[in-house]
Amino acid sequence: MEEEGMPIYVKFDEYDDILKMVKIIKDKIKDAKIALSRIEKIKAEEDAELEVWSNQLAEIENKVKMIDSYILEPR
Repeated sequence: MEEEGMPIYVKFDEYDDILKMVKIIKDKIKDAKIALSRIEKIKAEEDAELEVWSNQLAEIENKVKMIDSYILEPR
């Protein structure tokens, strides 16, 4: 069992491999962050578009109700 604070010894070629793997992981994390940022941007654009559609639909619904009330209202 290793104690905390005790040095760990690894072969140089293993250390080099570890550094390469850590760099690959960092690159993958960077790529994932970029992809996530793009997805968040697309989602924000979609949410804005859905809000516009929702408002337009509510406006149309109100106009139809107004027309309906004029048609059904006795004169």
